[in-house]
Amino acid sequence: MDFFSHVFWTWAAFKILKEKIKKPLNMKLAIFWGVFPDLFAFAIPIAWILIELMLGKISMSDLPGPEKIEPPRQNFYPVLQIVSTLYAIGHSFVIFFAVFIIITALLFLKRKISQGAVKSIISWELGGWLVHILIDIPTHSSAFYSTPFLWPISDIKFDGLSWGTPWFLALNYIVMITIYFAYFRNKQKKSIL
Repeated sequence: MDFFSHVFWTWAAFKILKEKIKKPLNMKLAIFWGVFPDLFAFAIPIAWILIELMLGKISMSDLPGPEKIEPPRQNFYPVLQIVSTLYAIGHSFVIFFAVFIIITALLFLKRKISQGAVKSIISWELGGWLVHILIDIPTHSSAFYSTPFLWPISDIKFDGLSWGTPWFLALNYIVMITIYFAYFRNKQKKSIL
């Protein structure tokens, strides 16, 4: 899914979660975690490419097109070769759950609270990362960055429908806009009552 869709769907998921758990949530932090896997995978290579372009060391014509980026080819820039590994790390349930357990355990130890209160310290905002992975599995095809959701245990990937397919992209944005306006219209009606 594209960056803006991840922002929106994380926001929508956490609006629902906030009502279910009756606990204040940091929406900005949830959205950060909702885009984290792509930031983690692509920020360094994009920064490197921009610096190289500004310094005149490469030109746009030197860069490979999307159809040649994944899987990485040996003759491409080394920085582009690390993207696949970073992408696998950031889009893995295994890595997500390991980080989630570690952060929750650290919060538990830091607060030294009883077993019954663990639910109140779970870092729910970190779930934005989980939302990202769940969205990417069916919306990435094997042609371009299919989601390695079981990495490093398995290289299995689901060949989904590419989020970049024009009709799907249009449908996604129509649904997002509809939900957004329905939410705020409903919120406005409740405030009038």
